Amino acid sequence: MASTSNSSTVYSNVKVPLFEGENYDFWAVKMETLFTSLDVLEFVRNGYEEPAPTEVEESSQRLEELKKKKKITDAGVLRMIQRAVTISIFPRIMRAKTSKEAWNILQQEFEEDSKG
Repeated sequence: MASTSNSSTVYSNVKVPLFEGENYDFWAVKMETLFTSLDVLEFVRNGYEEPAPTEVEESSQRLEELKKKKKITDAGVLRMIQRAVTISIFPRIMRAKTSKEAWNILQQEFEEDSKG
């Protein structure tokens, strides 16, 4: 997973393929490859989950750091998805709070259309 301190910069500098409402399957493959290269595909597929303490000794401060790191990473991935759609498609995902939620909205709406 990308480090928290650099994730905003990394995600901002990544050129994302633009989805204009056609050829969803091609765009989705390109985006999944991008997410894989950044080691964040798990956020899109499985969603953001707050980490559970693995040991009794794990401090609450460490747990809070892990939660914050995952939340920031997911926000970076969500931002990439938002940047990857045209202004006419953006309203469909603008209320999504996680990358998985935005991805699922696009998938449900456009995957069937591209198979049509």
